[in-house]
Amino acid sequence: STPDFSDSARWFDYAVAARHDVPENLIHAAPILDRAIDEASGRDLAALTALRGEILGTLGRTDEALDELQVAGTMVDGEEAALWFRRGAVLAQVWRWTDAETAFSEATRLAPNSQQAWAELARARSALFEDRAALDAARSGLLLQPRHASLLLSQLTALRSLGADAALIERSLAAYEAFRENDRSSDVRLNCFREVEGCSNARLPVPRFVLHSVQEN
Repeated sequence: STPDFSDSARWFDYAVAARHDVPENLIHAAPILDRAIDEASGRDLAALTALRGEILGTLGRTDEALDELQVAGTMVDGEEAALWFRRGAVLAQVWRWTDAETAFSEATRLAPNSQQAWAELARARSALFEDRAALDAARSGLLLQPRHASLLLSQLTALRSLGADAALIERSLAAYEAFRENDRSSDVRLNCFREVEGCSNARLPVPRFVLHSVQEN
């Protein structure tokens, strides 16, 4: 249902929540986001416009997504690392790695303390077989967070591709195995399929509730 929110902040929160639905349900986020944008101004408007770009990217509408992110960039003063990161994410989804690498590189320039930006930059460079540059990005991120699983994996992959010393590769492998995420998502899905009706159609659905007004006698 579409609630009758009376202020822009609640529409903003509602739009952000809708973004976290599974891709097949993101079509429901469009009218929510449009209303939130109508109510917003300033940086909130820029953030919501960027969010619309992110959603379009998830839906595979890459050029439209990039256009929205470009519009969002005109609404803020100066360059924003978050916008560059989102551009990179949109481009990476369709394997446009050269453009994604450029975007993530800008994100790390503007936000050098963002471990996730370094992780995505390392991944993009690895996809381009730029192993030395990928290793540099991974190590830059690991200086911020030595236990970051994605950064440790990028470091390991780069060292193997560069033919590094076997002992160094072994230490890198041990570090990755020590801190990699314990992915139990397949077990969770299987349990969900067995125990929850309709789970096979929505992996992580956002609950929707229809509210009806009740008049007191």
